[in-house]
Amino acid sequence: MQGKRTSLADPARGLVWSNPNVSDEVLVRLALRHGAYHFVLDAVLDFGLAYVREQWLLMLEDEDAAPPKDACVDVERKLGNIERGLRSVGL
Repeated sequence: MQGKRTSLADPARGLVWSNPNVSDEVLVRLALRHGAYHFVLDAVLDFGLAYVREQWLLMLEDEDAAPPKDACVDVERKLGNIERGLRSVGL
């Protein structure tokens, strides 16, 4: 899905300080792994909820990439809140 650049790729944001040309898949997964609400929200706004959820599911299926259980619950809650927010404004 490499294409448009997102603020998530800005080295100043700290997700990919050493490689601002990282693929979108890796960038979204890094945002999800970090788990901060603003990173997850930016990923959804830049790439779409369906794409972010797809990357999340792929992470969960990969034992090496899956975050700890408590982090999973937190990210799931954030994704649900973002989804409800988008629905409430008709997106």
